[in-house]
Amino acid sequence: MDVVYAVDEAPRIIAAYGPPARPHVDVPPRQGTVTDACLVPPTAQNQGAIEDDLVRTVETALTSPT
Repeated sequence: MDVVYAVDEAPRIIAAYGPPARPHVDVPPRQGTVTDACLVPPTAQNQGAIEDDLVRTVETALTSPT
């Protein structure tokens, strides 16, 4: 369902988009060095649910009378 909503919502977001006044913010470097990190993006955490939603959506579309 999330994917269907995102596809439906995308044209509205694109139409309303305006470039920001400043596309980035300067951040001065701080002391210290990151030597090891593990990044888990939110999509990776939800991947199983996204796939399940997509399977149900396609199965419903394929079995529903048109």
